[in-house]
Amino acid sequence: MFEIINADTGRVVDTMTSDSRGIAASNPIPMGRYYVQEVQAPRFYQLNSEKVEARLKVEGDVVQIEMYNDPANINTSIEKTGNYTVDAGSNMRYDFTNIANNSNVPLDNFFWHDRIPTDAVRAATLTTGTYNARVWYKITFKTNMNDYRTLADNLLSTNAYSFKIDSGSLKLAAGEYVTDIRFEFGTVPAGFKMTEKATLLVYVPDYMANGYKIINRADCGGSYQGEWDNAASAWVTKIYRAPTYTSPTLPQTGF
Repeated sequence: MFEIINADTGRVVDTMTSDSRGIAASNPIPMGRYYVQEVQAPRFYQLNSEKVEARLKVEGDVVQIEMYNDPANINTSIEKTGNYTVDAGSNMRYDFTNIANNSNVPLDNFFWHDRIPTDAVRAATLTTGTYNARVWYKITFKTNMNDYRTLADNLLSTNAYSFKIDSGSLKLAAGEYVTDIRFEFGTVPAGFKMTEKATLLVYVPDYMANGYKIINRADCGGSYQGEWDNAASAWVTKIYRAPTYTSPTLPQTGF
């Protein structure tokens, strides 16, 4: 869709929409100087921001203009890393990096999400990291007993924050613990990316078995004109539990 704007007054005098062949025609317009600007791109194409001047010098004058749209390339990314091994009864940290909108267009509903492996760990502390563009966002969390609710809102993406998300700090019910964390950004610009990593500190209970594999999964995504792109990352950590030895009972001697 295109707007035709009077160059002297700035007023929109007509709109026109291209057909299946990519051809658009305006209604009759008086003589004068105008700008033609695209305001809505065809599906899965980038908006052409060029403003083209057109002059109508006589009544019934026809001016032909050619404008082109580049295709929209949609891509997101996320990477998650952690320990290769961890001792039962200790803490470990996961790092989240390369969270980005690698598209050449803005993305709506941009998010990233971590599914905490609650079969083997309990969440303790979350840090948010920072990003290269100013966007307001919120963090929500889910538990084994309740659906998503807000952890924090009106967060600025260029600032770093830290939150305690253990059961005690969140005042959860007995036996309730965090299972999922979700960052919800809304619309982010093309090239939006993380500049400082986010982290998640977790605790591995001391009763976990030696050799047990902790699998942590994270994902990221966003949409453009209803088309979604998602990226995922997983990390595997093996639990080490030191063997225990019982001292043998020696026979008493020296009677």
